[in-house]
Amino acid sequence: MPQTPGPWRVGTDNAVVSDFMPGPVRCWGHEHYHYYGGYLVCESVRSKADADLIASAPALAQRVAHLEASLIDASLKLDEQRKELRELRSRASSMAAEGGTIPLLGESYDPDFEVKEAKE
Repeated sequence: MPQTPGPWRVGTDNAVVSDFMPGPVRCWGHEHYHYYGGYLVCESVRSKADADLIASAPALAQRVAHLEASLIDASLKLDEQRKELRELRSRASSMAAEGGTIPLLGESYDPDFEVKEAKE
């Protein structure tokens, strides 16, 4: 069941309301809309802090979806960068084995450099 679209806000008596009518209003007439200050999403909330938290749900859900999409995109880019790095390392190792220089670095490649540096 899909949620009532946001934004949601706190109405009268800490009820959480929306301007969006979630479908045919069967048991809640327009008098409820006017009393609560919007179409009822949630009522009988004990505190304003709880109502604020509930009312923020659509915005939080939207932010989570955006962050999830960003992480997926970043992960795909990272995979591409890892592949490119592996290819560069492979080229560098081949060039070093032939005693050449690595144009990317402008110096002779020593495949044991990182190992030597770590021991020192």
